[in-house]
Amino acid sequence: MTRAVAARRVRSLDEWRRAYALAGEEPARPRPRRRDPRHGARCPRAREGVVTRIAIAFDVQTLDEALVLDRRLGEGPEYAKIGLQLFTAAGPEAVRALSERGRRTFLDLKLHDIPNTVKGAAAEAARLGADLLTVHAAGGEAMVRAAVEGSAARAARPRSLR
Repeated sequence: MTRAVAARRVRSLDEWRRAYALAGEEPARPRPRRRDPRHGARCPRAREGVVTRIAIAFDVQTLDEALVLDRRLGEGPEYAKIGLQLFTAAGPEAVRALSERGRRTFLDLKLHDIPNTVKGAAAEAARLGADLLTVHAAGGEAMVRAAVEGSAARAARPRSLR
C-alpha cells in the first residue's frame, strides 16, 4: 500500500506549482477516463485497481460506531477518513481495525509541530497502515519535508499529495 502525506488544498495555480517544486516532483498529468461502452458515460470503475478521490468521514464517537459504519458501507475503493474525534476516542486502534477489514485509511490529523516531531508522527502513521495523512503546510517547508521523510522511512512506496 502506498503512504501519503497530504498538505492543505492550494488556492491557485502558482501555489500548486510551488508545492510540486518544494517536493522536487513533476506535476502529474491528468489521465483520460475510460468510457463505459454500455451507455457512453464516464466510468470511474472501468478498470481494476480503481483509484478514488472519495473519503467517507468516519466522524463518530467510538470505534464500535466506526466498525458499524464500515459494515454498512460494504466493500469499496473509498477511504475511511479518521479525524481528530475518532482518533482521540479510539487511538491507533481505529486505523488498525479499519485497515484489517480491508478499508483504505485517511488519517486527517493536520499535523503541525516542529519538524522532528512531525517526522516521527508521520513514520508512526505509516507503520499503522494509514494510506493518507494530512500535514498543515503552514508549518513550513522543513516540516513538510520531515513528514515526507518520516512516511518514507516506514512505507514501501511513499506518495505526497498537495
